[in-house]
Amino acid sequence: MGDKTFSEPFLTLASTAEYEFTEKKSRFIALASPAQNEGAALGFLARARAQHKGADHHVYAYQIGAQDEIQRSNDDGEPANTAGRMLLQAIRNAGLKNTALVVARYFGGVLLGMGGLTRAYAKAAAGVLAAAEQAEQIPAAGFQLTFAYPLLRETENFLRQEGIACDEKIFAAEVALFCRVSKAAAGDFQAKIEDLAQGGVNILLLTPDAVLLKPWIKNR
Repeated sequence: MGDKTFSEPFLTLASTAEYEFTEKKSRFIALASPAQNEGAALGFLARARAQHKGADHHVYAYQIGAQDEIQRSNDDGEPANTAGRMLLQAIRNAGLKNTALVVARYFGGVLLGMGGLTRAYAKAAAGVLAAAEQAEQIPAAGFQLTFAYPLLRETENFLRQEGIACDEKIFAAEVALFCRVSKAAAGDFQAKIEDLAQGGVNILLLTPDAVLLKPWIKNR
């Protein structure tokens, strides 16, 4: 679950981010990450726990899926409803999907009280999401293009003009390029490739349900 196909773009994170502050001697370290599925979210949680294994709490939350099919939060020993739900609410408030948060707390010996904890975890979540770069996740298809070496420059010029970046290039008996194209443009892309160099470029659909991440400027 959580990695179902989707038809409309949505906002997620472009990369990991970190935010830290101290509240009444307790140190709060908030970590955020994109997570395409629940396995990725749990992997991120495991890495955060290993990175901050000395922390007293590792509160977390994640929201996965184009329709928010998976929503999880955990207080990890903090009083109920003071921590994990604040992280999940911050993800919702930011309009993000496929996003995971972890806040490691090093207890400083001074009790914050229920209200203080709630405010601190809300601040941690909001802070790390404000620091994170966002991306627009777009439904895409993955293609492999193969062609003879003399067609390399022409093919790369075409891809540049179309604004298509390739994830990998392999130079063997022929050149192989592995590209992702938004589903909205995939049909037109295939038609243009088939015409390129009078059919000298072969195209193979590898992944019908890939994704593209396009940088997102906040408040644009």
